[in-house]
Amino acid sequence: MTPPVTVKPPPPAVATPKPGPTPDNPVVPDLPHAKYDPAIDEDSFAGTLSEEYPEPRKLDGKIASYLKFVSPKGDYIGGGKNRAYDLSVGATPPRLNGTSNLIAGAGPWGLSFVAPGGTKLKVGKYLGATRSPFQDANKPGLSVSGDGRGSNTLTGSFAVWQLEVVDDKVVALAVDFLQRSEGKGPPLLGRLRYKSKYE
Repeated sequence: MTPPVTVKPPPPAVATPKPGPTPDNPVVPDLPHAKYDPAIDEDSFAGTLSEEYPEPRKLDGKIASYLKFVSPKGDYIGGGKNRAYDLSVGATPPRLNGTSNLIAGAGPWGLSFVAPGGTKLKVGKYLGATRSPFQDANKPGLSVSGDGRGSNTLTGSFAVWQLEVVDDKVVALAVDFLQRSEGKGPPLLGRLRYKSKYE
């Protein structure tokens, strides 16, 4: 008696991978406010690098929601890679912990911006920041960490351009920041936007 012939089903079709961020190149090329690939315009961070923090350009009837940063070679936290994340869809909104501490996240990154002395965080420039939550009482606090890396100590600064809160919820935010891990070496330069009128 001839054994029955087993017919194998055809292998499933291999889906073509969609273009998008990868662990080594997490740049999102179609943020709502602009288009760039994959190198971020590092020249636009010159004002952050000098800690002069010139006011960013306002968008014309649009809003921006993203985290992006420039990490030069030698910066421990960013690992020398520029990164950008689209926060316009499905992202966890930034939140206030009390009135002085703003907490945000994107991808594997966590960020904290703290006003000095427990005062209310508001629009303004915060220079001479040290590591949050261990900053001196009279200094602002800052912390950007993630992807398995954090700083024991740091120095830096940040500028809050927009912070709108309704019923204790952040509804619009724009922050620029500079952080030197361990207080030395090349700085991590970044921008955080959430439903912001600033580019």
